[in-house]
Formats: sequence, structure tokens, C-alpha cells
Amino acid sequence: MINIFKSDFERNLQQSSILNNAVQLNVTDLKFLMKGFQEQQTPISIRTIFKKFINALPIKASYRVKLKILAACHVLLDDLIHGAIFAEYANDWDGFVDDSHSIEDKFVDYYFQVLQRFANSIALIKMVKSQRSYTIKQFEEFQNMYYKAINLLNFVFCQTPLFKDILAQNKEDIIYELLLLLWNDVIALYLFLEKLIKEFELEYSSLQTPVFFQIYQLLPDIQKIQNSIKEFYQLHYYHKIEKHIKEPYWKEINEKKLEEIHKYNIIVKISTTRHKLQQQARRRNLTLTPQNNCQQQYFSNTTLGYLKRLSTSEDPFEISVQDNFGYQFTQQ
Repeated sequence: MINIFKSDFERNLQQSSILNNAVQLNVTDLKFLMKGFQEQQTPISIRTIFKKFINALPIKASYRVKLKILAACHVLLDDLIHGAIFAEYANDWDGFVDDSHSIEDKFVDYYFQVLQRFANSIALIKMVKSQRSYTIKQFEEFQNMYYKAINLLNFVFCQTPLFKDILAQNKEDIIYELLLLLWNDVIALYLFLEKLIKEFELEYSSLQTPVFFQIYQLLPDIQKIQNSIKEFYQLHYYHKIEKHIKEPYWKEINEKKLEEIHKYNIIVKISTTRHKLQQQARRRNLTLTPQNNCQQQYFSNTTLGYLKRLSTSEDPFEISVQDNFGYQFTQQ
């Protein structure tokens, strides 16, 4: 049922480049959206604005409008101040109803899922885009973030062929803007992982054994991502010439150093296994202590044992007191 009683917010949103048939998304409209489409009026809280925006999004729209909505949501997620708040409301958005299984609908659904995952991992996205530098010494503190980054990148890269097919058709210019928005997040996540690996390459032999093993186990996943991001970068060659992005300098561990790390891993494994076996042997020796020793220990802990000590020429109690307090006991 069509709602003919639209609010001022809904009417302004409908007329903006976010929902109208304009080719491109106007950044000015996003700024007006953040103000609730109001000028010199009582301000609306940002939470109210985001809630109204999500509730006003259509479940059916043209392919172009769907792409612009996705772009608008991505820009709002990337907002340094309000992105985390928008993520809360983005998780309540169910996306669009698709009537067909066209390649365009598949792409819209894929990008929607990407945004959902970014919204669920907004703390990680803000973390990798911050000016703060994270070192290998903090690995255990942020270990979960590295795993999340790997999972996010793998999800993005799994549909690179679909993205390539969409770009090859070149039906909507807004596609290129989506690619740039996605690239900004992808490269930030990748550099977060790359920094860890470069530090690992330099410091692996000085790391604590548990940390070494944990990062070493991430190597295959990160190497896979290094190959995938190069393929994803190639998508930019579908873009307009003036908007090409310069290819980053990929910092990878060379084969010689990688072989050294593999050998070191074997050495550490052998050393760790030997240490565990030695500990197990010590525990077995303790359990195989002669029975008479056990009986002697038990006897010494009983009242009879205490009486036996009292019968000795030197009273251990008196000796300990004299040693600890310096008192001298004299015979009466």
C-alpha cells in the first residue's frame, strides 16, 4: 500500500539525488540528510534522522536507485563521527526485494551483504582507518580483530568475478563510486594485516612461542589475501582513465625469508614437544615414588611423628624461634 501521507523528511528524501533518477549521488544531499533536511529549524538528533532514513528506504526501486542507496549507506558508515551510530540502524535494514535473478540483482544483494558485515564490524573498520599504529607486541590484545579482517576481506574478494562482470557492462557510473568506496575499506583492512606480517618477518625469532605459532598459522590466509587483493585492484582498469588509482607497493615476504620462517617453525615445534615430554616424564617419576617414602611422609605428619621430633636432642621449634627472633633459651 502506498503511503500518500508522507512526512517532510520523506518528501525531501524522495526528491533528493539519493532516491530520484539522477545519474549520480550528490554529496550535498547527504549533508542535508545528516541535518534531517532542515535549515534553521529545531535540530533533530542524529539517531532520529538515521531511524527515519532507514524506515523510509523503499524495498523496491530501479537498479540505479538501489545503487545510490547502497552508496549513501556506505558513505554514512564511513563517517568518522556518526558511522558507529548509523551501523546500529543499518543492521535493522532488510535490503531490497528482488523479483529476478539477474546479474544486477545479484550484485545489489552482494553489496548489501558487504555493508551488513561492515556494520557488524564497525569497530574494526574505524580501528584500521584511525591514525593509531598497532604493533606486533599488541597482537594478543587485538588478535580477534586480525581474524575479523581476514574474514571480511575473504567475503569481499569471493565476488570479484561478479564485480568484474558488472563493470564490464558499464551501465551505471555510480558503480565506479561503489568500487572506490569499497577499495578504501579493503586497502585499510589489508594494510592492517600487511603491517603485522612485515613485523613478523623481522621479529619472529624473538617472539614468545604462543604468539609465534598464532601468527605463523595466519600466514597462509594472509598470503591468499595478498593474491586476491591484486586481482581486486585490477577492477580499477574498468574505471575512467582520470580516476585510476596508483597500484600500491605490495610488501610480501620473499621466498628465502619464508623458508627460514618455516624452518624456524619446525625447530620451535621440536623444542616445544621435547619440553612437554620432559614435563610428562617428571610427572611420571613423581607418581612412581617408592611406597616407603610415602609412608615416611605420612608418618611425619601424624601426632606420632610430632612426638618423635620432641624426643630428639635438638628441639626444631626452639631452633626456629631462636633463628627468627634472636631469643636465647636458658636451662633453669
